[in-house]
Amino acid sequence: MRPRGNCSSLDLVSQYMCPDQLKCLLFYCVRIALFYAAVLAGLLHRFPVTFFQHIAGQIRNHKSRGSRGSKDSKQGETITFTDVASIDEAKKGLEEIVEFLRNPDKYVRLGAIPPRGVLLEMDGFDSNSAVIVLGATNRSDVLDPTLHRPERFDRGVMVETPDRNGREAILKVYVSKKELPIGEDVDLCDIASMTIGFTRVDLANLVNEVALLAGRKNKLMVEKFDFIQAVERSIAVSLSVSLCVSRGKVL
Repeated sequence: MRPRGNCSSLDLVSQYMCPDQLKCLLFYCVRIALFYAAVLAGLLHRFPVTFFQHIAGQIRNHKSRGSRGSKDSKQGETITFTDVASIDEAKKGLEEIVEFLRNPDKYVRLGAIPPRGVLLEMDGFDSNSAVIVLGATNRSDVLDPTLHRPERFDRGVMVETPDRNGREAILKVYVSKKELPIGEDVDLCDIASMTIGFTRVDLANLVNEVALLAGRKNKLMVEKFDFIQAVERSIAVSLSVSLCVSRGKVL
């Protein structure tokens, strides 16, 4: 039966619903309104702050470029060739490039064309321009062969695994950098003989592991046993990683 006369929607709801149902309906309406109000307030609060933070960061970076460049030029290089131990052949190859950048006329007047890097002719550089692009990779076997064509990466410097003397020199560098107090029974030459096949990164991790082991034992000085234990742990980790890789290939 339809109601007679003019009546509002609220009157219709109150006419066909009991008071309890009306209370439940109002309760859910209020909850929905509060939920959307909270979502809207969160969006209005978050996005403007994020946007203005992004703009402020861009402005700070733009302003600090000039001062940062001047500071870097004043500070100069912090790492030189004398700070790098072992890999003498690789150092000589890079020293040749640095020498060309410092004195390009010495090579150009003899008709030499030094290594230039990647597609410098296409980028507008002359063959005698003192600009060199350097790149590094540990997977040269998967590089595109076209990168080794003339006018591209036309010079390669191989960084081989250090020998015993090189490992000893690298250990001395990292021990001195960390200011690691070593005992009288520690001979870095013996430690270098134990670490056949270790790279520079492996030796750096070894020195750090030695410091951790000695710290756990509350020692004030690192002993030879700590080095031996760290070497054994490093070898065990490398063997487990290689075993997992071989299992993955078999699967």
